[in-house]
Amino acid sequence: MRWGLSAGVALLLLTCAAPVQGQLGSWELGIDYPQDNEDMPFSVGTDGGVSIQFFVNNEELVDIGVEFDYEIPFGGEDDGPESETIGAGDNKSFTLTVSGIDVWSYA
Repeated sequence: MRWGLSAGVALLLLTCAAPVQGQLGSWELGIDYPQDNEDMPFSVGTDGGVSIQFFVNNEELVDIGVEFDYEIPFGGEDDGPESETIGAGDNKSFTLTVSGIDVWSYA
């Protein structure tokens, strides 16, 4: 069950809304997996929390504005950036902290 919860959080992060202004180049939203292991991406602690590192890489020729929207499963709460401007050619990393998941109810 722990893997399912971890995978759910990862999938929800990947589906965050990221409208982009300007379409001259390309940009990427990615997750920094602990120990580079995509098979076991996140381990929710017994306190019901986990920190997720992710990044936006902007290879465009202009700045982009990105808005993040999180849908946290199992009644969890999120604490992460709401929006950010990524400069042309920049790569920015962010942390999303998920808390308040009653792991004993979903174990």
